[in-house]
Amino acid sequence: MAERRAARKQTATGRLDPDGTYTAEDLVVATDRDLPWSDARELDPELPAREIVYRIVRRRGPMGLAALAREVAAAVPAAERAPYVGDPVLFTVRLIIGQRGELPALADFASAVRLAAQLDGPDPDYGLVLLPA
Repeated sequence: MAERRAARKQTATGRLDPDGTYTAEDLVVATDRDLPWSDARELDPELPAREIVYRIVRRRGPMGLAALAREVAAAVPAAERAPYVGDPVLFTVRLIIGQRGELPALADFASAVRLAAQLDGPDPDYGLVLLPA
């Protein structure tokens, strides 16, 4: 209960609480970048996975992590998602974090969200950021 209150409190500031407990339904992904090629309507599976995430979020606007993970799983080839084929949410969080954090290969969802909460601002390449819903 206290963790939920902490997560709700962070919604007012727009930042995740590194000590909070979140589920995919508690999180939103947004971007503040308007890249010149971002208006392309088609999601080509040949695109880098992070770019696919960016294009989905840019086209649809801020969206829930769970919904985004479903779209990413459908758009990104399974071979590129390995070893996260069975966990599209964790795969998507890893893409949002990108190279900014040193997330261990076998990190779980809670560790990935904790790292995302500790990062300073949005991703420098695509402007992706993980926020409380």
